[in-house]
Amino acid sequence: MSSGDARAYVGQADVTLMYSVVNVADINHVSRMVFANASAAIAAMVKEYEEAGIVSNTAHNKPVAGLTMSGLTTPAADEAARLGYEVLVFHTTDSGEKSME
Repeated sequence: MSSGDARAYVGQADVTLMYSVVNVADINHVSRMVFANASAAIAAMVKEYEEAGIVSNTAHNKPVAGLTMSGLTTPAADEAARLGYEVLVFHTTDSGEKSME
């Protein structure tokens, strides 16, 4: 059951959680809708990956530059992009910095 602070479980991973609303020990009209929504979300994500031809998150051709962004670092990000880098921008917050690490 997804509720509360999930950072301990998810960390910085690309993970989607759905709140179950009711206890999942029994199927009822509410849990049935929640499971249908979760199934539809998974199916849509899989379909997008398939249609986009995405094999893995490492299938790219450009060198990568990771930057935390604030107004002062924007010119550096622009220059890296101009030089052909795929620029990955991370928030300058606790979670953004951890994701970059």
